[in-house]
Amino acid sequence: MTIAVMILAAGQGTRMLSKKQKILHEVGGKSMVAHAFAAAQAVASLPPVLIVGPGEDGVRSLFGERAEYVVQPEQLGTGHAAMMGREVLNGRSSQVIITYGDMPLLRSETMACLAQKQVE
Repeated sequence: MTIAVMILAAGQGTRMLSKKQKILHEVGGKSMVAHAFAAAQAVASLPPVLIVGPGEDGVRSLFGERAEYVVQPEQLGTGHAAMMGREVLNGRSSQVIITYGDMPLLRSETMACLAQKQVE
């Protein structure tokens, strides 16, 4: 079973009224997206796929070559972001877990349990 994890990280989080992208804010000493990325790496058979917006430099600088990136030029919603990531993963995995980059409390154990329940 090949598991891929797609992390939706294109939103700007404008309601936070910050110059920094929401997912780059720190929680517990790490950016929110770094927590999500670590959980994804623990479960995925492939490098996590990050769906990023045009201002993705901050995210790329965090993960470099450890991730695959898909740029969503226009933020047209969650479904559109997932479809863009699906194109990159087409035929490479038997399961895909899609999560948000601003969920620092999502644990790898939860993702693994989700993947197992999907198989059952």
